Amino acid sequence: YPTEARFAYDGDFLFVALRCKHPKGAHVPPAKKRGRDDNLDPYDRVSILLDLDRDYSTYFRLEVDQRGCAREDCWGDAKWDPRWFVACKSTEDEWRIEAAIPLGELTADRIPVNTAWAFNVVRILPGRGVQSWTQPADVQPRPEGMGILLFFQTPAKDR
Repeated sequence: YPTEARFAYDGDFLFVALRCKHPKGAHVPPAKKRGRDDNLDPYDRVSILLDLDRDYSTYFRLEVDQRGCAREDCWGDAKWDPRWFVACKSTEDEWRIEAAIPLGELTADRIPVNTAWAFNVVRILPGRGVQSWTQPADVQPRPEGMGILLFFQTPAKDR
């Protein structure tokens, strides 16, 4: 099932947009009430792994499911509870997420142009499998398989 992930940033936020196709009959409406660190395991979900120092072992994991519910951890520690914003839209054949993650929740540093973080986007479809931007990937994070997220700015004339 096709999955699209797009990233953008400004001086305050890392923005993530996800578009996840699913088969007819797999539609789940957005949650009416979302809590902290909801149980996402039974649902179609995406994990975003961010390794700011590119050591390929310590990382932030932000997860969101087809209902718009979220959970997160820092190197497996679920007590890390960043404030981030998630909007969800679901139809019969896809679900979409738009998220804004305050950069201050990830780092105290400004992000200069050409900064590179290790990262991965992993979609987990319970009972169907795992899709990933890079390999190896699994339901449990595999940081050694992360790729590179490069921060750059498009010149004004090309916008």
